[in-house]
Amino acid sequence: MRSTALSFLGSGVGSLSLADFHQYLPELLTQIAAGKLILPITQYPLDAIATHWNDSGNRLVFVP
Repeated sequence: MRSTALSFLGSGVGSLSLADFHQYLPELLTQIAAGKLILPITQYPLDAIATHWNDSGNRLVFVP
């Protein structure tokens, strides 16, 4: 993959400090366990990535 022009963009744990992450994690897990965290996604097969890469709307998830 080093020789390809592939980039991954997104957010993750680095978007907040470790202290903030630890502060909010219990509530986040509570919301997930209660089924209250809804993340609308659109799922496509991995071989459709070229067709749907620039789609807008829900978060895109490409699966093998």
